[in-house]
Amino acid sequence: MAGLVGFSSPVVVGFCGSRSVRLSALPLVSRVVRGAVVAGFAPVVGCAVGADSLVLSSALLAGLAPRLSVLAAFGPAGAGACASSSVSLVQSLACAGAPVSWWAGGGPRVPVVGRLAARSVALCRLVAGSAGSAGGAPFVGFVAGACPAALVPARSSRRCFAGSGSGSWASLALAAGRGCAVSIFWCGAGAPVLPAWPGGAWVPCSAGWLAGSWSWVPTVAAPLF
Repeated sequence: MAGLVGFSSPVVVGFCGSRSVRLSALPLVSRVVRGAVVAGFAPVVGCAVGADSLVLSSALLAGLAPRLSVLAAFGPAGAGACASSSVSLVQSLACAGAPVSWWAGGGPRVPVVGRLAARSVALCRLVAGSAGSAGGAPFVGFVAGACPAALVPARSSRRCFAGSGSGSWASLALAAGRGCAVSIFWCGAGAPVLPAWPGGAWVPCSAGWLAGSWSWVPTVAAPLF
């Protein structure tokens, strides 16, 4: 896998989310991204349409491109991209000064599905390995659908990325399993549908840059498998 970019801040915040998150969520995403930067975090995100693209757009519109790092599962010229890739937006961020890790997830010979999963795993590992607070570095998801019932926090990337059908929730489960401070913003229709993960509870947040989110507060350590 291509080497990951370096970060000027010791505290990284990871962003992920559903590809079906709509443009109407841009004001929310922009507020959260700006708030994270003001709070001293270095944002990092993937390269997909939906939530990823809203994070990318928020940074570009706010002039925060140099503060945002991108893990792209394709090459600088768009080689290896798929229908769910935000190629032009990532290229615009790169031109505006954002550090981009091209081919994050493997080179062109790696099948795109495996490359996207590996990129998400790399994102989780990067955030979990950063020097966060005592409660872990933050990992934020903008989700528009329910978490698959069989998907729970775990340290194992193979367990989380076992074909559940939701890359966003797989990333959040892996991040939680690796000690990140996971929060989600519900961007779907109706009331939030929160997973019944064992060993903790979802707590609403009403203040700070995470206001309006639900934070996962574990009471026991996540399984090691």
